[in-house]
Amino acid sequence: MHSTRLAHSLIITVSILFGGGASLSASDSDGGPTVARTEKTVLELDRAWGQAYVTGDFNVIERILDPDWHGWLDNKSSDKESELSDFKAGHSASLENIIDNARVRVYGDAAVVEGRERVRYRDDSGEHWLTWHITDVFIRRAGQWRVVASHCSTIPNP
Repeated sequence: MHSTRLAHSLIITVSILFGGGASLSASDSDGGPTVARTEKTVLELDRAWGQAYVTGDFNVIERILDPDWHGWLDNKSSDKESELSDFKAGHSASLENIIDNARVRVYGDAAVVEGRERVRYRDDSGEHWLTWHITDVFIRRAGQWRVVASHCSTIPNP
């Protein structure tokens, strides 16, 4: 029931953000970025965010997460403040982060990344992999792409 409510909330949020879903043309009339370039940029940001947990780069996470960011992992939620706090405390360290099978859709100043994220981490019992389906919603504010909402659902490891 809770996951259904979260899914409906995410659908409503995405609908509001995209206002009908008009996408960028192949090249903006004002000489702006092409859709392909924007897709590449947003996917690179999403991957840089994951790599920041491997390299310990706090500044990347702080820069990519919008102040309004909110994320859900299965039945847990987080906001930017708690995410940065957990990161500083070392709760989010990983050994490897891979985002693949990704698709990016661009809607003007909003973009959605859907894909698979695999994370290798170590705990007291050894090394393990976690695998998620991810959806990350980015918006462009003042020329900067930032993630404003994320949802991850755990899936069995391949």
